[in-house]
Amino acid sequence: MLSVTRIALEQGSRYTHWTVGDKIAAPLIAFNGNQLNAETNAHSLLLMAIVYAVYRFMQESGLRQSSLEQEFKSARELQQVLIPETLPSLPGFTFTSAYRPAQEVGGDLFQVIPPEGAYEGSTLFLLGDVSGKGLKAAMTVSLIVGAARTLARFVPRPGEMLSELNLRLFGRLQGGFATCLAVRLGPEGQCVIASAGHPAPYLNKHEVDLPGALPLGVVATARYDEKSIDLKEGDHFALYTDGLLEARGANGEIFSFERLDALFSARPNAARAINAAVDFGQEDDITVLTLPRLVRGEESTSQLIAPVLAG
Repeated sequence: MLSVTRIALEQGSRYTHWTVGDKIAAPLIAFNGNQLNAETNAHSLLLMAIVYAVYRFMQESGLRQSSLEQEFKSARELQQVLIPETLPSLPGFTFTSAYRPAQEVGGDLFQVIPPEGAYEGSTLFLLGDVSGKGLKAAMTVSLIVGAARTLARFVPRPGEMLSELNLRLFGRLQGGFATCLAVRLGPEGQCVIASAGHPAPYLNKHEVDLPGALPLGVVATARYDEKSIDLKEGDHFALYTDGLLEARGANGEIFSFERLDALFSARPNAARAINAAVDFGQEDDITVLTLPRLVRGEESTSQLIAPVLAG
């Protein structure tokens, strides 16, 4: 503006005879042999202002980045606590589990709750998928896991547990929801399943037909019916989250139920099932549990594959 004002005054001086423009252009001080006028000083101040603005922007960006990194670190550390470090050995079964988040922090949950009380000898499996990602999803997962592990002592049946979880989550998810599958498995293959809007497990090459139900946290009065099946020697039982089904290839095609049928027909372990979806094109978190029933006399084994999320 100082330059524009000087030029306008100098051009108009033939009519006004004002000398203000000349005074603006006149040197104010001399520094090391260089004449500095008002415009030079203004340019110097402008440069200093720009440098300071860039410095403040970089400083604030660094603080925001540090805050985001701390949030992700907190979420990773929280989720690391919520993922089982080891799997129990289940007599009569080969138990494999694999977990692959799509981002640094995922919204899948799974828990293996050992038998106790009236259901001594049976094991409770909880597999779910929370809407959203990041720290909010990790906090919801922690809420579900904590409530489920407490309820397992007093409400051991899968359908009743999901009903109680739903009551505790209703109105606390800020518009979100969680799908969940609760399975109680006995040592002789007795299996009781309840689903809260979660994909049905696979028995050999077919989905188990389960009653329809709403996800957790949507309607306070939702009920969750149970389905009982018997796993025979040689049966292959598998649970998964919808990230497996919804893997998407480069051409936009999803993994689909047809590929899922073919995948579980091949009786994969959890790692092979996840790798098939990742190779196809992973878009969401994926968790897979497989529980093949062993022929009598075979040794039980377990395998857990999960990334180290903390750090």
